Amino acid sequence: MSGARAALAGAALVGFGSTLAAAQPFNVERPLVVVSGTPHGGARMARIDASRRGMTGNQLPESGLHSEWQTALGFVAQQGPLVDSLGRSYVVGESGEVVALARDGAVLSRVLTRGSQPGPAALLSDDTVVFVDGAGEAVAVREGSVVWRRRFGRASGAHAAPLALDDGGVVVASGPDLAVLDAGGRERSRVVLPEPTSHPLLSALGRVVAVSDTGTVWSWAPGATHGDRVATFGSDIDGSAALVDDHTLIGVAESQTRLITVDLIRSTVAKVAGPLGGLWLGSPAVDVGGVVCATQITPGGEVAVAIDVSGVERGRALLSGPGRGPGPGKDSPRTGIASQTPPIVDGNGLLAFATAGGSIGVVAGLVAPTDGATGRNAAVELLADACAPSLRRTPADAAVVGMAPLPPSELLAVCRSGLVVAVKGARATGDSGAPRL
Repeated sequence: MSGARAALAGAALVGFGSTLAAAQPFNVERPLVVVSGTPHGGARMARIDASRRGMTGNQLPESGLHSEWQTALGFVAQQGPLVDSLGRSYVVGESGEVVALARDGAVLSRVLTRGSQPGPAALLSDDTVVFVDGAGEAVAVREGSVVWRRRFGRASGAHAAPLALDDGGVVVASGPDLAVLDAGGRERSRVVLPEPTSHPLLSALGRVVAVSDTGTVWSWAPGATHGDRVATFGSDIDGSAALVDDHTLIGVAESQTRLITVDLIRSTVAKVAGPLGGLWLGSPAVDVGGVVCATQITPGGEVAVAIDVSGVERGRALLSGPGRGPGPGKDSPRTGIASQTPPIVDGNGLLAFATAGGSIGVVAGLVAPTDGATGRNAAVELLADACAPSLRRTPADAAVVGMAPLPPSELLAVCRSGLVVAVKGARATGDSGAPRL
């Protein structure tokens, strides 16, 4: 077994059973084990948590979708919301503004950070918002003020989404530079990878996992002087990779034509599925049963596809036809352009999605209970034109740039126009504690 694989296997035995103490001393001869989940509840990182699965523990609305409230932020947004355990949400604008919203959509605070080219943000365990700007500086905002700044890397336009740690710290990246900062912004460890990454950092087997812009997977134990090359997807990936289990990554690669897995322990690579009639749209969601849910653009429109890691399709549903609205029989006109907003999934198997035309929807019953079924009973529910046509400055402003669950059972979406929309509806019926597969 190679040194990298041995280190990963050893970390797997101790990684997730530990917690980081805020006052823990740092020993470069004994690398720090990174433990990262969803510190103190909520949707605190891009794709919900450090697994980047797009999997939420909250229920999503299933039917009767409607807008509970809308709040216009007054700036262009390029990333989705973060949500804390109380339902307060946080949005970062393209000029570095950070806005906090109450559970009812009221603006709690607005901070002008002067952080140019902000990357994706993370919400730490004390509800501090942290992002990396184009100067290679980590910027932290809490309770309406900038509480610290830390320059840790070189200037770069490529920012990987940070990892919020259980001890209140954060792992940040700018180009090839990675650093672990404590809750006060003090640097605990850093490394320079051989190549840059702009894809969200992950936590697996007690280590930081980064996928470079060439598709190479790197593993780093903070305290080590270098990262270990694990394997490669063979090309750059689209969006974020996701953890199917504790040691298997899945991502969209080869110009969106393949779903590919990487085993972090064995350093093996497998091509799970080809296009199946279309192009994959990146950042797959993974449900509680390990089934991968992703969207495709096909000649017939945009579809949601459920597939297991052996490549067996478990279901599919039409979301939007070319130039039409989602699903069969929907008559509202659409652009026919596929949305790049990745889906999210809950424990009942409900899949939430967004269309390029600014509509938001959910799919129930996508994952069939047997391999022979094809998801024919999948039901698509739509909230049309959620991104308020009256606020559109260009067609692109109508797009949804990101979504997150809003506890206890709603969905929060951010439109490129800066409009934030809370989507409400009926909950799934039945035993909510069991996945509906």
